[in-house]
Amino acid sequence: MALALLIIAVMGWVDMSSHAMASFKFFYLLPILIAVTRVSLRAGCMAALASMAVRSVGNMVVNPETRTPVFYWNWFTDLLVYLLMVWAVHGMISLYRELDRRVAARTDQLMQAIRDRRQLERELLEIATHERTAIGSEIHDDLCQQLVGTAFEVKVLADDLSVREPDAARRAQAIVTHVEDAIATARRLARGLLDESIPPEELPDALAELAAKCTEGGVHSQFRLEGNPAIPNAESSAQLLRIAQEAVYNAVHHAKPSFVEIVLGGNEETAFLLIKDDGSGMTPPAVRHKGVGLRIMAQRATVIGGILSIRPRAGKGTAVICHLPLKKKSP
Repeated sequence: MALALLIIAVMGWVDMSSHAMASFKFFYLLPILIAVTRVSLRAGCMAALASMAVRSVGNMVVNPETRTPVFYWNWFTDLLVYLLMVWAVHGMISLYRELDRRVAARTDQLMQAIRDRRQLERELLEIATHERTAIGSEIHDDLCQQLVGTAFEVKVLADDLSVREPDAARRAQAIVTHVEDAIATARRLARGLLDESIPPEELPDALAELAAKCTEGGVHSQFRLEGNPAIPNAESSAQLLRIAQEAVYNAVHHAKPSFVEIVLGGNEETAFLLIKDDGSGMTPPAVRHKGVGLRIMAQRATVIGGILSIRPRAGKGTAVICHLPLKKKSP
C-alpha cells in the first residue's frame, strides 16, 4: 500500500507540474491496480480515492477557475471508473484464487485416490501371495506326503506280487513310477507357490528354468540375459518371475505360438523383462478388456515401481515388456 501511495504522490506532482497540458488520469490506474492486487479490495478503493484527491488538489492549485459543475461531474465519473476497475480486478483475482484452491483440492483428492489404489493393489497382491503360500503348504505337507505313502504301499505290493504274479507286479511298478512322477510335479508346484522372494542373482536361473519347462511342454522356448540388469531386491525378482510365468502361460494357452523368448536385460541403473512370442497375437480390444491374469501382471509391475506394456509385434505375435525405473544415483 505504501508503494501505491508513493506512486500516487509522484503522479500528482508530475500532473501538477505539467500545468494540465496533458491528462494523467489513466496513469493513476497503476497504483490503484497495485493496491487491489497486492493488498485488498479496500486498499484498492482507498487508492482510487487518494488518486482523485491528488488530481483534484493539483487541478485546483493550477487552475482555480476549473471548479465548475462540469469539473465535479468529471471528478465523479472518473472516481466511478476507478472503483469499477477495482471491483472488476478484485473479482477476477477472487475467481483465480478460488479456481486455484479447487485445483489444489482436486489434485490432493487425485493423489490420495492414487495412494489408496496403490495400497489396495498391494493388499490384493499380499492376499494372493498368502493364498499361494497356503496352497503350496497344503500341496507340500499333505498331498506330497499322501502320494509318498501311496507310492510306498504300491511298491510293497509290487514286491509281494513279483514272485506269484509277475505281470501284476510290473503293472504295480508302473503305478509306482507314475506316483513318483506326480510327487516330483507336486513338489515343483509347491516350491513355485512357496517362493515369496528370489535373490536377484537367482532370477536368471529361474527364468531359464521357466523356458526349459515351456520347451518340455511342447513350445520351443529360450532365455537370454542381456547386460547386467539392476534388480533392486528379492521382492522385485519374485514379481518379475511371476510376470514372466503369467505371460508365458497366456502365450502358450491363448496365442498358440511355436516359439517363446524370455529376455532379462539392462545395466547398472535399470532393468527390463521381455516376453515375446510368434503366436496369433492380441488385438487392441483384447488388450483394453484384459482379463484377471493381465491385470495382476500390471499390478505386480506397479507394486515394484515398474511399467508394464503389452503390444503386438511387427509381423506376428505379442510382446510383454516390464521396465523397472532408474536407480537414484547417490550424490
